[in-house]
Amino acid sequence: MKQLFFVAITLLLFTKNFGQITQVARKEIELDDEGVGNTTPVGDKGVLVHGRVERTGEPDVWRITQLDESFFEKNVATISIPDKYYEVGNIKSEDNKMLYLLFANKKSQFQLSSYNTVTLQTNSVTGAMPPKFYVTGMALLNNSLFLKGVMKKDQVLVVIDCGSGKSSIVVLPGAGLKMTIQDMEPDNKQGIMAVSVVYGKGKKVTDKIFQTCFFNASGEKVDEPFKIQNEPGKYTISSSVTWLSKNHFLVSGSYSSDADYGANGIYVAEFENGDQKFIKYHNFADLKNFLNYLSKNKQAKMQKKIAKKKEKGQDNIIEASITTHPIYEFNGEYVLIGEVYFATYRQEAYTTYVNGKPQTNYRTVFDGYQYSHATVITMDKSGNKSSDYCFEMWLSYKPFSVIKNLRGVYTADEMRLFFSTGTELKSMTIKKGNVYSESNLGKIETEKEGDKVKWTGFTESYYWYDNYFICYGSQRIKNTEDNSVKKKRTVFFVSKIKVN
Repeated sequence: MKQLFFVAITLLLFTKNFGQITQVARKEIELDDEGVGNTTPVGDKGVLVHGRVERTGEPDVWRITQLDESFFEKNVATISIPDKYYEVGNIKSEDNKMLYLLFANKKSQFQLSSYNTVTLQTNSVTGAMPPKFYVTGMALLNNSLFLKGVMKKDQVLVVIDCGSGKSSIVVLPGAGLKMTIQDMEPDNKQGIMAVSVVYGKGKKVTDKIFQTCFFNASGEKVDEPFKIQNEPGKYTISSSVTWLSKNHFLVSGSYSSDADYGANGIYVAEFENGDQKFIKYHNFADLKNFLNYLSKNKQAKMQKKIAKKKEKGQDNIIEASITTHPIYEFNGEYVLIGEVYFATYRQEAYTTYVNGKPQTNYRTVFDGYQYSHATVITMDKSGNKSSDYCFEMWLSYKPFSVIKNLRGVYTADEMRLFFSTGTELKSMTIKKGNVYSESNLGKIETEKEGDKVKWTGFTESYYWYDNYFICYGSQRIKNTEDNSVKKKRTVFFVSKIKVN
């Protein structure tokens, strides 16, 4: 266990303009891994900075610092963490009122803690999950926490009552078959969780069955699962649900034209009262600038291949890995957004001994997912494409799991997609009439004269409220000019950014 460090907090209120963004406030916390590492914006209730505090000879605590809209401290709360428990994850409620924190040990015993941003109170309940259950994702339906995970190489869905801690396994289709839980999408108004699953005996896409199931907050089935009715020669790879109204939703994701797991495009289907009204496919090869992330030479080679395959009537022209967002409604149309990524690898050296002599060997190890670009497709209410646009991302951070990086904010006149890479905040804007534009909004800077950023760790940005964003991460800063700060400081920072 670490010794308890004194955490120095500096609140910096200022206005600094970097072109299209204004940094309104910045909060720095000396990075001793004490009570920081997580940032959760909660609308008009402020922002929560939280993390573990390790205490020698005593139980660890999870400290939650609630800041108001000007970054002044509103409240500090702590939650005791049982010995040998680790953080599984955290999630906030749709109304920004509650933050839920899940902790567990290797025996699958858990503590589910909550923090109320209105009453400023904490609460904890305990329980047990299935043995050797490893959580890979979570979603919140009102007062129920749905957890997808792996148990003995099989995927399992568990629901926990946040009030009592009672947990149960949710019965999914495909019992006895290899099953994967792809997506969980809650509708808090209806009290329904839509869960997309794929299962089957074989390894090919053609051997798999894709279904979406519906459950209430207790994990009980409320409707029969449905299957996507694909056109001949089209095979579903992924699917997620976007709720429109009661018994009315869209399903979107990626598809393959050759039964391979590499996606050839994305689709959208509409369902109402259990019936599939339409399904429309949008091939990557038909999208503008989809290959712009490649060098000019590689683009030219790919364009030749595309032309040859189109002449032969082939549809499996471009293969890519893509994660899609829930569908937005904007300007009377549907907007489908996908982020394209690919796996990267690196060589790792290791030493073995032969007859007592060391030998250096090399092995290839996974080095995270590189996000290269994103595509935006606008469609009419029947799924027909009206426009499309692709823009580069090239994130400096490579996550080890597939995530969604774009944050969307839209008004009646425009829709803006934001993402951060390193210390830069970038955006892509769609205006009425499907007019697209890209912007590098500027860098997230420090406030002290003489500050030189030596390195910036993983950064993240989230929409907060109005035209304000929260950007946070860690930085190593050197300053030999300003005597009011340390010459070298390593900080966890939170910046309030106004998009001009």
